[in-house]
Amino acid sequence: MKRIIKNIFAVILLCVSGVSVFACTPPANNNNQNQQNQKPNEVLFADFEEWAPDFQLCRISNYFGKVSMNTDQKYVHEGKRSARIDPVGSGWMYFSTFSETFGYDYTDFTHVDSVRMEMYNPQSTNEKVTVGLVYEPYALDQFTRAGGKEFTLKPGWNTLNYYIEPTLVNVVASLSDIRGIYMIFDPLFLYEITDTTPRYYLDTIKLRYREEAHTTESSFEFGANEIMNFEKFYESNFYINEFGIDMKIIKPTDYGINATSGSKALRMVLPATASGAWRYYFEIMGPYIRKSPLGNLTVEEFNNAYFCWDVYNGGESSYNVVAIFENAKATNEYKIATFPEIGKWTTFRVKLTDIEEAMPGYRENVGSFVLSILDNQNVERELILDNFRLEFDS
Repeated sequence: MKRIIKNIFAVILLCVSGVSVFACTPPANNNNQNQQNQKPNEVLFADFEEWAPDFQLCRISNYFGKVSMNTDQKYVHEGKRSARIDPVGSGWMYFSTFSETFGYDYTDFTHVDSVRMEMYNPQSTNEKVTVGLVYEPYALDQFTRAGGKEFTLKPGWNTLNYYIEPTLVNVVASLSDIRGIYMIFDPLFLYEITDTTPRYYLDTIKLRYREEAHTTESSFEFGANEIMNFEKFYESNFYINEFGIDMKIIKPTDYGINATSGSKALRMVLPATASGAWRYYFEIMGPYIRKSPLGNLTVEEFNNAYFCWDVYNGGESSYNVVAIFENAKATNEYKIATFPEIGKWTTFRVKLTDIEEAMPGYRENVGSFVLSILDNQNVERELILDNFRLEFDS
């Protein structure tokens, strides 16, 4: 299922289901008043006390679920209200850092040390939420993610401190133009809220500032012709697990096989949900690919280069793993069918000029790389990915 959401349809769903969308911060005059009672290095970003704009400007993806105002004091950390979140489907929600209508602009994160928020988990089990930054919201329903961090929510109130890591953020984003703060919960694919479906309560989001600005330089280095080979600890920040499947960097030798490059690879376990939907199970972020050698090729090098990767099929059947090359704004794409062989590594090579021919302008506007797979089986399937790289004609 394609990650790009059709916003008009989402609005219809919101109206039908009673989903509420909310703002990320009070209007400028309220915010200034709140700051009078705060430390100089801290700014109240959202307290969810008022409907306008606190519950007006949050963006949520289609099928996410519902966000609404809560007045039950058990689930309020400060004040009289909080935000109730019912993430029964899949996708994301984010809080915009800019609003011309309500007169605020918190897009400059060069001095932001952390984002602090309070979240209540009423479940009896530990749950997960990922918090990160929004960059390049080039459509109402599309944006580049940066610097995501997973938090464990214990039962009851949790204080989440999301610290800005400039080394990770600067690879794909500019700290001077952060357009929002996103949250992603484990997908449930239920799409109906009941008394037993998970819910969370959010309150008191603050931006905490530091005196010195973050460095804007990136210390990341790529090997010769390397795109992603899963050997570096930070690479997990630049691929997307859209559907929350079992996906992690492993040592293939622990599974009885050898990596094709180095000692590590990425293992994916496709769930046995048989929904009948095509799903974008794996994506390498476009800004990261543009930082790699692929984004720095001369015209001559581009004309002789191949985008290559290796796949090990640990399942009992062969099936189509569609490789999709997108342009930078995800407005065009080039697809090819790939069928990883059972019980062995299969190498796939795509000539860059073939992509350019099918999608003119790709050379100057390289975007994400996606693996899309049909969710049509009642058994789990294992894929291991390794060594995304460039190869050249001699």
